[in-house]
Amino acid sequence: MSVQRCIIEHWVPEQLANSNLNRFVRQKRHNAAQVMVWASCMQVGWRPVTGKARLTITLIFSMKRRRDADNLHSRCKGLIDGVVKGGWIEDDNPEILDLEVRSEVQPGRKATILELEAI
Repeated sequence: MSVQRCIIEHWVPEQLANSNLNRFVRQKRHNAAQVMVWASCMQVGWRPVTGKARLTITLIFSMKRRRDADNLHSRCKGLIDGVVKGGWIEDDNPEILDLEVRSEVQPGRKATILELEAI
């Protein structure tokens, strides 16, 4: 199976961990990220991957700033849950999912790119 790609232009997930939002607002925004990913991956026709899978998430920011790796990962929790709930991967535990989260700066562009492949 080749790499399945989903590009969500003009959107990156919010940083919800360590925010001053109450837990109900955080959960609502987490769920919204799940739905965004689910709908976008459905639209491009993703197919389920059985067994071990690699998910690469690239967050494209328009401004150069220092971003910690752990904060990038926490931004992606809703995205990963959306991929699981969509049935494209069996689970998000490390025995099944090889996860890579990275960021890029492209002035004037904001986007989220998800790439899924069987390994």
